[in-house]
Amino acid sequence: MQIFADTEMIARLQPALERQNLKEHGKTQDMVALLTERLGTMEAAQKAQEAGISLKVLQMLVAPIAGDVTDAQSALIELTRAVEIAVKVQREGAVGANHGEFVDEVLQRVAELSRESDYSGAGAEINAALAREEAESAARKLRLIASGIETATLERNPDRIATLLLCRADLEAGGTATLPKLRALQDEWYERGRDKGLNLDLEVSIVLASKMRERATNAAERGAMLNDLGLAL
Repeated sequence: MQIFADTEMIARLQPALERQNLKEHGKTQDMVALLTERLGTMEAAQKAQEAGISLKVLQMLVAPIAGDVTDAQSALIELTRAVEIAVKVQREGAVGANHGEFVDEVLQRVAELSRESDYSGAGAEINAALAREEAESAARKLRLIASGIETATLERNPDRIATLLLCRADLEAGGTATLPKLRALQDEWYERGRDKGLNLDLEVSIVLASKMRERATNAAERGAMLNDLGLAL
């Protein structure tokens, strides 16, 4: 009887749910239209096109942000930053990193894939390069991690950003980063997201707090991590 009742309730609610879905879809489309219009006048977008990134590729940055951010001002801030990072990736691919031919080749490939809006492919290139760099110098690996964080930001992938941030923290610590260092890292992303209205940074801070909780070794540390997670959420 309960299953039947639930089915009847869903049937009654279906028209309202469909109207809500259409309403939300409309909001997203309005945001896409707004961001696309503003993109054409952005100084950062003009620099991006000068760097060889087509307007079509830049426009592909719009939809994920429009679907993730409901506030127009915050969405514009995030789009501007995404375009600036896209320009940075292209410049780094063109100039090189002064860390040897291998890293320069990887960065060039990342730039090529980013020009096609293939950020997942760019991330895969970084993963493969990091595997080869395991025995190489920390400076070269840190540079690859930084590029990975940039492409993950363009992909709006908070899980990957947080994983790479922890990897960088551990590498800089020469082992496993201390809890105070990790909490400072999580605070940095949380405060920037909160103060500048960057949803992605807040999402990264949530993932960081969650991953840091898994590293806790006692009740006090778990409590601290849960408190940080609660604040971020």
